[in-house]
Amino acid sequence: GGVFVFDFQQSSPLPEGGKRLVFREGEGWSLVAEATVNQKERLYTRHITLFTQEEGGSYRRSVETHSTRLLESKQLASLLREVGFRVQVRRGYGSFLLPDTHRVLFCVK
Repeated sequence: GGVFVFDFQQSSPLPEGGKRLVFREGEGWSLVAEATVNQKERLYTRHITLFTQEEGGSYRRSVETHSTRLLESKQLASLLREVGFRVQVRRGYGSFLLPDTHRVLFCVK
């Protein structure tokens, strides 16, 4: 037996077809991110472009794509129970609450 604890994203903060652009900057860096959601595929995707300043003043650009499968907490808990786990769905870790779009599963076998 053992303990299995993890958090996951169950919903998107965006409506279907919605898009959010984020711009951030700090000393020596700038970030541009575009988030989209596909509810049919249950996929939340962020395209991120980061510019970091190098010695001499030039900038390096890096590009990343982060895709997250949106999972239903009830369905995921049910699957874990089917393989013998006792499962509790929570909003966070103790007093540390996650955003409304996320859940934590505490599982014991």
